[in-house]
Amino acid sequence: NKTDPDEVSYEGGIGGMVTDWFGVRIAAQDISRDGQLHNQFLNRQDDEHEQNAQRIKLLFLPTENLSIELMGVASETSANYWGLQLMNLDEGSSAFLRNYDANIEDDPYNFTSSYDQDGFLDKTSDTLGLKTDWDIGPVGALNNLNMVLVLADTSLTIDSLVDLDTSPADLAALEGVSDYEQQSAELRFTGTADSLFGIGTGVEFVVGAYVFDSRFSQRTQITAGSDFGAYLTTDDALQLVSGQTSVSSGGLLGGLNLVGIGLISDITGAAIGDDYLQLDYLLNVDAQAIFAQMSWALTDQFIITPGIRFSREHKVADASGKGVCQTAVLGTPCLMELALSAEDYDERGLSRKETDVSPKLSFQYYLNSDSNIFLTYSRGYKSGGFNASSFGGEDLGFEPEEAATIEAGFKGEFFDNTLRLNAAVYQTQFDNLQVLAFNGAFFDVTNAASAISRGLEMDFMWLTPFEPLSVAGSLGLLDAKYDSYPNAPAPVTSGLNSNQDLSGKRIAFAPEQSASLTPTLTLPVFGLAMRASVDFLYQGNQYTDGDLDPNSYLKGFSQVSARISVGAWDQRWALTLGGSNLTDEKVLNQVLDTVFFPGSYNARQKSGRKVFASLSFAW
Repeated sequence: NKTDPDEVSYEGGIGGMVTDWFGVRIAAQDISRDGQLHNQFLNRQDDEHEQNAQRIKLLFLPTENLSIELMGVASETSANYWGLQLMNLDEGSSAFLRNYDANIEDDPYNFTSSYDQDGFLDKTSDTLGLKTDWDIGPVGALNNLNMVLVLADTSLTIDSLVDLDTSPADLAALEGVSDYEQQSAELRFTGTADSLFGIGTGVEFVVGAYVFDSRFSQRTQITAGSDFGAYLTTDDALQLVSGQTSVSSGGLLGGLNLVGIGLISDITGAAIGDDYLQLDYLLNVDAQAIFAQMSWALTDQFIITPGIRFSREHKVADASGKGVCQTAVLGTPCLMELALSAEDYDERGLSRKETDVSPKLSFQYYLNSDSNIFLTYSRGYKSGGFNASSFGGEDLGFEPEEAATIEAGFKGEFFDNTLRLNAAVYQTQFDNLQVLAFNGAFFDVTNAASAISRGLEMDFMWLTPFEPLSVAGSLGLLDAKYDSYPNAPAPVTSGLNSNQDLSGKRIAFAPEQSASLTPTLTLPVFGLAMRASVDFLYQGNQYTDGDLDPNSYLKGFSQVSARISVGAWDQRWALTLGGSNLTDEKVLNQVLDTVFFPGSYNARQKSGRKVFASLSFAW
């Protein structure tokens, strides 16, 4: 598979039954991408990416009604990191940064960055899984009883270095190392019965249990760079430390050139020495759950589906943060800790024990064999926890989120099954909604008091009267607002660490509209199958930062993708040409506050136009 800009991927697999009781399949994937974001300071692509993965699956059939599947997956990813562009630099910040890169700019739409750090992200993961499927058969009044046991062990390691200031000045580097391990087991039984206590025309059920255990450790260091001393003489530093974005020192560095800046950096760098903020985090989780659900056909047309899940979870965490510098022994605050408004803390044995009962009840009525209407009530739950990267230790914990949803909809096929249409309206009430709040370097989880989300979702597939043409599409409408959020974080222009009342306001990352339309044409060409399709996509406006900063507001946008393939009718081989974002729309994916330049932003740009060619074989 070949993509522009310079992305090449290879994927292949081979497998089959070796004997009548043993089979094997091996697959591998390799992806290499040069990327689109050019770092003009380091002359590299900041979103360059390489990934390789291997998978092996062994299938054992010891009896005709028992299968055992053993699977192993290994993956390695290496990427330049972290793909952000500066946006809305004020004149003071621009003047300071021009001493390091005379061509510094703040256009977030030109795929151009300027970092001095060779940021990277290296990730390795390994998964081993075992699935046992036993077709037990009839047992008493039960028909087709089946048992499935799934065991899994997963490990993940991430090592990263990022330029925290996202600029050509050497202000701060963020280094992180994390390790994650988890083991899980799930046992479930499924089956059918002719009735429930002689009532109804049929029952389908699932009942099971799940256990989970995990361990996560992380060490993060934010280290002052060689130019941090020069930065401390700027208005940006004064605003960051004071928490007031309007203060000014009179532009102390306005007249300094690179020589002057370099002299300050040399002097202050030697005086500061090693200065960093270190954050350590360890989390152990053990959880258990039991669940059950059945679909009970009271008549041939009316089905009731009750379900319930009972869960328990215990989390234990250690979290600490400390400034490390050569002046700490004198009781003087470390400069990086001071700049980030951080404080030393050491919290051991933090513990959360939670239980939850989540019910579900659904009613389904078949108008005929091809269409039905339904009404569902369900209650969801997301456990509370602890933030791994707190600057002060006062915002470590967050509460569990609860959600109650009611949904009504329709599913049907019409015109001799040539049109499939699904539609639903829903409303979800959230209590203690968990929201992401950017603390200047990381995302912390906090709780909004309550929120409500209402919407409509619809999708269709139409096999048109013109037999070679089919059309698929979808539509989503969303109205998501906070009911109560009186202490929400405010935009940095309101003052650093200030709050605002977002009650009645929109929720971030919740576009009001989304839609897609995909016509596909399939025609015979010289005995081969030619398939051509076009994707029309639309996503509505949204905020991309939890403080609803106007600068994080992204307007709605449309994109067009297309592909054409020629190959065998049985899909044993195919040659495909295509492209995404063919009109090369310049669209941002996210806008966040910068760490060291109050009032300026970091933007992440969506991919520009890409074209690709792919050749696949199957036998």
